[in-house]
Amino acid sequence: MKSISRALAFIVAALSLSLARAYEPLPAVVDPSALDRTAEKTVAIVGGQGAGAVRPIQIRTGGDYAAANDIEEFVNATNYTTLAGLNAEGDRAMYLDRARSTFNFKALQLKPCYYGAHYFLGDIVSASYKGFSSASEKIIGVTVSFNAQDFVEHVVLDMMNV
Repeated sequence: MKSISRALAFIVAALSLSLARAYEPLPAVVDPSALDRTAEKTVAIVGGQGAGAVRPIQIRTGGDYAAANDIEEFVNATNYTTLAGLNAEGDRAMYLDRARSTFNFKALQLKPCYYGAHYFLGDIVSASYKGFSSASEKIIGVTVSFNAQDFVEHVVLDMMNV
């Protein structure tokens, strides 16, 4: 890949965050505290073996459960015969369907890092922040505009997760 052969790495900087730097820095805005709640469930209604009134039911709640955050799912646990098994299956479902921390960043063009000189279409931009896993995005499109009156170049990157 172009980005590997040129050994490009980019800096991620936002607010007062101090992050590791590498060869050619490409600053970015970072939001390390975002939560992805799109698939989150906070209550598991776990059904065991049997039918009707004799079917054991256990209710398990996740760590983010609250009156204003009550998203239920039914977990079919007919392969368990004990309440401990039902609880374990409900806890597993709550773990798998919890809100997940995401690492979001947006690469920015700032001096002294310029498109066409320091980074190119197809390059991979990677960022990391202490306590969060790293994230990488590929530059899949670039829009460059120039204001001749102010002599200002404006670069907008289209990125794709890799």
